[in-house]
Parts: sequence; C-alpha cells; structure tokens
Amino acid sequence: MKWFMLSLVAFPMLNSCSEDWDDHYENTQIVVNNPALKEVVQTSQEYLSANAEYSQMCSFLQEQDVFARLEEKDLFHTMLVVKNDAFTLDNVEAGDTVALLKLANSHVSDIALPPSNLHDGDRVMMWHQKFIAVGVDTSKVSTDLSRITFGGNAVQEIIKTTNGYIYVIDKMIYTPKSLKDLIDELGEEFSIYKELVLASGGQEFDRVNSKPI
Repeated sequence: MKWFMLSLVAFPMLNSCSEDWDDHYENTQIVVNNPALKEVVQTSQEYLSANAEYSQMCSFLQEQDVFARLEEKDLFHTMLVVKNDAFTLDNVEAGDTVALLKLANSHVSDIALPPSNLHDGDRVMMWHQKFIAVGVDTSKVSTDLSRITFGGNAVQEIIKTTNGYIYVIDKMIYTPKSLKDLIDELGEEFSIYKELVLASGGQEFDRVNSKPI
C-alpha cells in the first residue's frame, strides 16, 4: 500500500518534469526584457540589407557566404557588425582570400546570446574556431550598451532579429595569429616539422572551467 501511494505521488511529479523538459528544449522563442534592446521582425540579413549604414559590412559578409551558411545551418546565432564609418580591411593583405574568410568568420557565432546572458570574463567561440573575450562593466547602468565589449570593442547597439542577435561594435574584430596559425602557414620545406608538431596536439573539453550557456 505504501508503495502504491508513493507511485501516485511520483507520477504527477515525473509528468511535470517531463513537461518542463520538453518546454526547455522545444521552445525556441527567446524573450528578453531590456529597454536598450531593439527587436525587429526581420532576419539578420534582411535587417542589415535594409539599413544603408551597414552596407559595407553586409556586402562583405555576403561575399564570404556568411548568410548562405547561416541559412544552411538553420540555427540561432550572434553576429558582430560595424557601421560603414568603422568598416576596414586594412589589416588584411589584398587578395588574401583565406584571411578575408577568417575575418568574416570571426564575427559570427552559432550561439544566440541575449545581453542578459553575457558576463564579464565569458569567452564566445566564433566561426573561425577561436574565442572572443566578453567584457561587462557592472559599474555602469544596464542601459549603457558600451558597458559590454567583445574583444575589447564597445557595443553601440543590440538588435534582436528573428534568427539571432546583432551586436553593433565600434571596431572590427581582428584576432591575433596563434602559434598554430603560424605553423599552418609554413611552406612545404617545413612539412615534416609541421606533421610532428600538429600530430602532438589535440582538443580536450574542459568541463570544470566551461560555463554552460
């Protein structure tokens, strides 16, 4: 009898947990209550294309197939963009297609990050497989968007689109080359050395120091 009574109590609890679990994974609508956040009923591509002040950044991302890849992935995302007055390719050699692609990839992440989920010291993995550091100055009021930085670049605007978040920053993201980048760029005369070095490396998931988002 006691076992039967416990079963009756446990069943609605399990049912409730199951419903909460389903809601957590099936609900893709992100609700953010932030007066500094602009919300539009447009995709990220539609919004950037419709606003002339982003024309250079929009053309650059389109040339690097960013929007096409976003559509193929069909995931919510975070995009870092600059307005025309801050757009520059001065740090990329003319005709360096690999560097241009890396630059475009350094401005997009597969994680949709509302401002409420950003914390000082966070790191966000971008498409170029490197992390961008997030800074949040908690001494400033929450409506002051410059309190948020990506790679040290201050946020000017935040737009929530139908498929992600756009953070308008004051400068473009330029990620310094890593040691692996330099090794990858070595010529064929270093092929044996490259094989030895790269074969000794690997990736490991650091669960303890990783923050779930």
